[in-house]
Amino acid sequence: MDSSQLLDIAFHQAAKEASAVKQKRTVGKGKRHIEADLARVRVAGSIILGHLRDYHRKTEHHLNAFEQELIGTVVDIDRIARDEKRIWNSLRIINKLMEEFESRIKYADNKTESNRYQTAFYGRVSSIVKRIKFDEIEKFEKELKKIPRVREMRTIIICGYPNVGKSLILKNLTGHKVEVASYPFTTKGLLVGFLKKDYDEIQMIDTPGLLDRSVDKMNPIERRAALALKYLSKDIIFTIDPSESCGYSIESQKNLLKTVEKEFKPRMLIVATHADLPQKEVHADMNINSNDMSDIKRLESRIFEFFGNH
Repeated sequence: MDSSQLLDIAFHQAAKEASAVKQKRTVGKGKRHIEADLARVRVAGSIILGHLRDYHRKTEHHLNAFEQELIGTVVDIDRIARDEKRIWNSLRIINKLMEEFESRIKYADNKTESNRYQTAFYGRVSSIVKRIKFDEIEKFEKELKKIPRVREMRTIIICGYPNVGKSLILKNLTGHKVEVASYPFTTKGLLVGFLKKDYDEIQMIDTPGLLDRSVDKMNPIERRAALALKYLSKDIIFTIDPSESCGYSIESQKNLLKTVEKEFKPRMLIVATHADLPQKEVHADMNINSNDMSDIKRLESRIFEFFGNH
């Protein structure tokens, strides 16, 4: 909700509570009006404080460097920090205002005076709440739920151009259920699976398709892949499609390979895909058909052999 909606909810609930108080017959009419104004301040203030505490908790997440940069590709982290500080200050100020105006209303001489205090409280609180923007915080919370749960363990990154078969390799190697479609940027986030053999386990991460350009020119999806390479592992399976059925030339793919080697200096296994299609000549450690489970088994053995057991 936005600030106006929050205020509407708080004031509506406060009005209902005040109406109930006015129906009481145990005190005089004038006293009932003062009690009603007191109820408005308490109820409205409590609802607003409750919502602000909820929003403040949404900003309190201890993210590692990878997670911070990952979510920073879609959310303004600096703005989140400013919003967190603004909400914290607002909580403190509204708490003090509640104490101040509850006391004033309690000791008001008549209903006109208590109503003036209640109106003043509403005005002060409204001006504070309206300065808070909740949209970025809600976006932040939404994106947090999308961050893959990456374990701190032995990890191998699968990278390459879009449509070269990365997701299919992950799916067939690890059993991770991934939709594979023939259009660019099928993989919108990092996909995580686990390759197990005997007592050994490797975390496999499929990155969104990288394009052959500098990091500063990458879109948010591409930057997520670059961050995975930067923070999560130096062990990489680089997938290349010599058939060019992915829609990208072999030269462009080779250039990306050179960029990854230069920027990240990884230990890299180069895997050519689409072995079932006519191909151009390219250097690769393996050439496989990602749909052929015998090829997948060969790749699995090569992974443990190439990257070792630790």
